[in-house]
Formats: sequence, C-alpha cells, structure tokens
Amino acid sequence: MENTRIDMYFSSEQEIALYKVTSRMPCLERLATAHRVKTSTRQFQAFKWTTASHALAVLCLRVACRASDPAEDFSTAVMVGGKGSMASAILFSLYRDKSCLRDIFGVDKNGRSVLARALRFANIRIAFGAPTEIFLNTALVGGSTFHVHLDGQEITNPLLLSKMCQKLEQSWLPRPKAPALDRVKTQHVSEEIQALAA
Repeated sequence: MENTRIDMYFSSEQEIALYKVTSRMPCLERLATAHRVKTSTRQFQAFKWTTASHALAVLCLRVACRASDPAEDFSTAVMVGGKGSMASAILFSLYRDKSCLRDIFGVDKNGRSVLARALRFANIRIAFGAPTEIFLNTALVGGSTFHVHLDGQEITNPLLLSKMCQKLEQSWLPRPKAPALDRVKTQHVSEEIQALAA
C-alpha cells in the first residue's frame, strides 16, 4: 500500500527476537518507533519480549511470507487459536488496560491504536471454547506493508522468511498458569475490541 510501511527489526544474538518496530502510514502524524525494553514500563512505544509480542512477531512474519504469493488476498485468517494460543495472547494482551502492544505500531491522529485498527478478530469469546481468528484489515495494511530485518539486513527471500517464522513459532511458549476468563472479563474484552477497532 502506498506510503504504508512497517519495519520489524530482529536480532539473533541469543535467539531470534524482535527489538524494534518502525511504522510509517498516512494515519500517523510522524514516523512511529517502538523499542524493546527489559523491565516493565508504561513508557509510550516501549514493549517487552513477552508471549504476546512474540506471537505478534510470528503473525507479522506469516504475513510477510504469504505476501510472496501474487495470488494472496488475505481474505483468510493469518492466525487461529483457542485458549493458551498465540492468537489468544495477542487478543487479550492488546485489549487489556496495561498492554504495551497497543502503541507498538503507533497511535493515529485520533489517539487510536494502529495495531488495533490493523487487525480484525472473529470468535473473540475464547472462554467459551471457540478459537479466535485474526485477519488483516486490508483497508489499512497489506502483505507488502511488513518488512523484516535480521541483524541489520532486510530479508526478502521467501525461504529465509519462512525459516525465521518457523524458528519463532517453535520457540514460543504460552504464558504459564494463565487465569481462566469468566463471562464478565470476556464481555469486557469484547466491548474494548468494538470501541478501539471502530
């Protein structure tokens, strides 16, 4: 998409991990840059390497891999999963009050999370057994939006992108002893999704 670009910067020093994200798109007033931090913080555009940010990195790599197919229109989900999955980690981290994922792609001119606008969720009531599905909002982002860098070099080879994605998926672990969501909490998440993604 024209004038829309999200660069994901990874390091392989110990294991492949995301350490910086830059976002440029018409809905942003300026280039948005988010950096990984080691300790908990409420600092704007700072994120920890958690199960949720790890899962988001996998999702973005999947998009980059699928973008190499000229016939791909992203009409199908880019991630699907139930409780304890990468999809649920993104869903609940993105919409809880203290999540650092909200501004990882910046906030638009109206103060709305670009990440919340870039993703669409189906079957959000994971607590009741149905897996959630995550789709791209293709009105805002597309496959060509995401650019992947590893140790300072942009990776465009589909095979290398696929291998990176596989390694990240294999190293992902669900958050231990995640509390079960009750009906009230699930409804709260549902209301936040409708408000933030509007």
